[in-house]
Amino acid sequence: MPIATRLLIALAGCAAVSFVAEILIQPEEHGAWWHGVAGFDLAIGFAGCGLLVWGSKLLGQLGLQQPEDDHPEDEP
Repeated sequence: MPIATRLLIALAGCAAVSFVAEILIQPEEHGAWWHGVAGFDLAIGFAGCGLLVWGSKLLGQLGLQQPEDDHPEDEP
């Protein structure tokens, strides 16, 4: 099994354990409404991480990365 698959399975397992623990352990109600929704912080964390990765790839493709042949060889 490739290492990426094993890492993805481990990540999904950790997320599942965190979600189940959030359902079983009832914290004190304080703060905003989303603190009472099981898995909300987990979902926001995954979405935010995905947006950061997607956004950085998009910025790279839009012009931050230049092709290797963009610079002439005789330039110092």
